[in-house]
Amino acid sequence: MKKLILLLTLLAILPIKAGDIQTRKITGAASTVALATTSKSVRWIQLVVPSGNGANVLYGDGTTTSSVGSVLVAGSGQMFPPNGGGGGGYDLAQVYVYVATSDIVYVSWETF
Repeated sequence: MKKLILLLTLLAILPIKAGDIQTRKITGAASTVALATTSKSVRWIQLVVPSGNGANVLYGDGTTTSSVGSVLVAGSGQMFPPNGGGGGGYDLAQVYVYVATSDIVYVSWETF
């Protein structure tokens, strides 16, 4: 029991390094764009579509278009769950979104 209490105490006082959380706003121009122009490995990604958008946002890989991809309706979001480090994670340059003209998608991520 003493060892358990010691372990819990150590876990509580040891610093846990968190990555840097960043957010980017993408305003649509009826085109498909990568989340980043250069390769960037991140722990997780979150996409949020404002409720005022007039059209769906589509996301996926490099084949994403106005009619191909996973759909996010206005007022919804998608979380790419945490993916371990050590060369893992998601590459922002490999995730694409199609956003209609003047519509918006917010993208957040945590770096390693």
